[in-house]
Amino acid sequence: MKKIKHLFNKYKQKISDKTYNINGYKVDKFIIDGLINFGFKVEKDNLIVTSPSNLKLRLDFQPYVLFESFTSKDYEFFSNDDDSILIDIGMNAGFISLQFAQKENIKKVYAFEPFLPTYNGALKNIELNKEIADKIETFPYGLSNKNAKMELLYEKGLAGNMSIVKNLYDNSNPVFDTDNANIETIEIKDASEVLGPILERNKDKKILLKCDTEGSEFEIIESLDNSKLLQEVDIILVEYHFKSPKIIETILTKNNFVVFYKNGYDPETKCGMIYAVKND
Repeated sequence: MKKIKHLFNKYKQKISDKTYNINGYKVDKFIIDGLINFGFKVEKDNLIVTSPSNLKLRLDFQPYVLFESFTSKDYEFFSNDDDSILIDIGMNAGFISLQFAQKENIKKVYAFEPFLPTYNGALKNIELNKEIADKIETFPYGLSNKNAKMELLYEKGLAGNMSIVKNLYDNSNPVFDTDNANIETIEIKDASEVLGPILERNKDKKILLKCDTEGSEFEIIESLDNSKLLQEVDIILVEYHFKSPKIIETILTKNNFVVFYKNGYDPETKCGMIYAVKND
């Protein structure tokens, strides 16, 4: 998630003594205040909060990602009544999968997350919402342009920033401390091999693809382009990281997408949102 590191850097010192104690779990005050202002129901003795649309979500895993997922509105670009599916690449704690699963016209969500602790955290959130849980099919692996297993450093408190393409623990950012990280073995699979059968099963529906993978989005889009599967997708929502988004824009434009940038395109920014709609 693009804002997490910024939030840490900006607020780490300022809010170190400004927290709420929610049933023994400390949560930064600006997160709780922000969620309440957004319409969430928060109880002082309950780690489960309720969104304005009645989603039940845990506060004790990825509160920063929870805050951003519901307040930035990065994924509220799509509005359509056609029967659709969501392919959620980079499920994280499941917040976006659950938001889409609540929509009546979203018939199925296919969600991918390679880091097992994060995956298990998402399952807990999904299980809290039994009325829509069956709409979400989860996969404990990531997508890329190849099949491989990897050992990577993983930090639960920064799960929203974990990347399979960039070493975050290279001492260039004090937020990422090896003393707080564990080694996780993850699996990645070629996006085209995995998504091909899913797209084939859902030819009668609109296809939405959401991708927030901390750098892997370039390899994923490349794989789908090479296999011609991008031509089967109707709407793409991508958070890009570390490299110029023009790489992705060029591929999408070639595949007959109209491309937009949230807040416009800034060549100096290596992190932001791309929205793309098939130009039928």
